[in-house]
Formats: sequence, structure tokens, C-alpha cells
Amino acid sequence: MARNLDLTALRAFATVAATGGVTRAAAILHLTQSAVSMQVKRLEEALDAQLLDRTGRGVTLTPEGDKVLAYARRMLVLNDELLDRMRETAPEGEIRLGVPHDIVPRCVPAILRAFAADYPRVTITLISSVTRKLKDKLAEGTCDVI
Repeated sequence: MARNLDLTALRAFATVAATGGVTRAAAILHLTQSAVSMQVKRLEEALDAQLLDRTGRGVTLTPEGDKVLAYARRMLVLNDELLDRMRETAPEGEIRLGVPHDIVPRCVPAILRAFAADYPRVTITLISSVTRKLKDKLAEGTCDVI
């Protein structure tokens, strides 16, 4: 018999994992602490697995929770992407981003990954150069942001 996972419970679990606590997750989700706890408990019951270690202060993922978190994140991204595409509200297009050479390796990969996750329909064209040349490109209109 096919069963369905509750995406609300998956979102609550993923938010608890990301924030390290039910209280912080509840604030982000605009829910009560008990509502978030109940959603995580329902998910644990549906999967017949303990996902969080609640001993001590805060919470940590159990090995099972670590496995479930990867799936939960992927499912939530697909859910949100589908809703955005159907509503056609997601921003789309291209941004030409100018970044100095010395900053690219340290900062840009993580920023681009986070941006791509939040805005999958926006393409970033990275222009790496020295600041003086980037300012010229911005003035010419061949770069949108530096």
C-alpha cells in the first residue's frame, strides 16, 4: 500500500535540523514550539525511526535523521520549485555579476549555490576581473552588479 509523507512535517524536520532547535525552527515557520515538535514526531512515526537526539540542550540528528534530511531537502526543493513554476512568480532571467579575482575562490561558490537553490530560474554570469575593470563594465552596462 502506497503511503505519502507529509511535506509540512518534512519542512519542520528540515528547519529543526538547520537551526539546531525546535524553538528557533518554530519562529522561522511561524508555528508554536509544540506544533513543530508534533510534526517531527508524526514524521518519526511515519518512518518508524528516531530522527533527532533530544538529550542535552538543543537537538542533533541521529544517523537515521541524517539520511532523512538529505531526502527531505530534495523533496522540499522540488515542491517549492513546482509551486513557483505553476504560479509563475519565481524570478527568472540573467544577472551579470562582477567579482574581483581575489574574492572568487573564498566566497563566491557558496553564494552561487545558495542563490541557485533559492532562484533556480535565474542564471548568473560571473565576470571576474580587477575592480577598476569591473567598474568600467558596470558603467558600460555589460555588468549588472559588482
